[in-house]
Amino acid sequence: MKFITVILLLVSVYAKAQINWISFDELPELMRKEPKKVFIFLETDWCKFCKMMKLTTFEDTAVINQLNKDYYCLRFNAESKEEVTLLGKKYAYNTSGEYAGKHQLAVFLGKANNQLQFPTSVFLDTQFQLHLRLSIYLSPKDFLEILGNS
Repeated sequence: MKFITVILLLVSVYAKAQINWISFDELPELMRKEPKKVFIFLETDWCKFCKMMKLTTFEDTAVINQLNKDYYCLRFNAESKEEVTLLGKKYAYNTSGEYAGKHQLAVFLGKANNQLQFPTSVFLDTQFQLHLRLSIYLSPKDFLEILGNS
């Protein structure tokens, strides 16, 4: 019995907090049950600053706790070829045109001044209105400051 207690204690000590990333499919039902602000992280596989944010900012306990408490969090690969529905509208991968190779949803959420850069952090209010869009690497300290002002 003591052995099991020690094992459970060790697991709880070493269990690492993580951001509760959800899918776009889950978002409408969660918002109906408990409205929260929405955070969307737009990334690509080749983006070194996206990887840095995942390894630093999104591993920071204070950032994790604040995001999990106040936001529904979604990660989205801007080069995804999967169709995504948001607010009843379907978005697909662009195969041609100015944003060929980028997903329509990434362009819709992330484009600022006719540019699409990564990483992009998108903050929406509970009515899905854009509160803030930042296309820059954010350190844990900077990210917490933004969360405190949101």
